[in-house]
Amino acid sequence: MKPHDMGVLFDECAQNGSDMRVHLDRPFDLASDAGTEYGVDDLAALVGETAGWLAAAGAAPGARVAIVKDDRWDYGLLACAAVVLKWSDAPRTGTGKGRRRELLKQLAGHQVKTHGSGRWT
Repeated sequence: MKPHDMGVLFDECAQNGSDMRVHLDRPFDLASDAGTEYGVDDLAALVGETAGWLAAAGAAPGARVAIVKDDRWDYGLLACAAVVLKWSDAPRTGTGKGRRRELLKQLAGHQVKTHGSGRWT
């Protein structure tokens, strides 16, 4: 199966009857209390929920957004959520604390939303 749109990748897998399960060694940062095992339907729901958090934080289509977080499997879900929101580009970095500090300094004076405990604030 070739996905038509990364934003609906997991939705399409679920619609096509995929029984694929993802087993993580630790919970997602995006859903730290939701366990470590997901089916494609669970991942589709998490992408939709994440897109909702980003939209509620002001990340509308055409907005300039940078996602700065540790490099974990959540990145794929964030990229899918970015496509759902019709971002033309979703720059991301999974570099260490020094690089994150540098990026945050560059964002000084801009609206910054942070993620904590499964919700964007």
